[in-house]
Amino acid sequence: MSDSKLPPAPSGPLVTTDLIVACGVLLVMVVAGFILIAWVRRRAVKDTDETSEGFSFRDMEKMVERGLITPDEFKEIKRARAMKMAKRFKATDDDH
Repeated sequence: MSDSKLPPAPSGPLVTTDLIVACGVLLVMVVAGFILIAWVRRRAVKDTDETSEGFSFRDMEKMVERGLITPDEFKEIKRARAMKMAKRFKATDDDH
């Protein structure tokens, strides 16, 4: 068997600098990934909240026409939705 030796591992300031730069790039990529994931999740939840209302106003008007709800109930639903939207917009304005 031959006594072959491995070459010495590189060392010095250039290797240390390369390692620091690589770690910095990796850290930036990880942080950017977390921010991107948080943004996408926030948008997905926001979109879900807006579409989960159930009925449009036109649908509710048809319900009044069919006698499924009274005009007073329709007005109350509109008022409640308007209040909910006002709170949502106020909260959005407060965030900015």
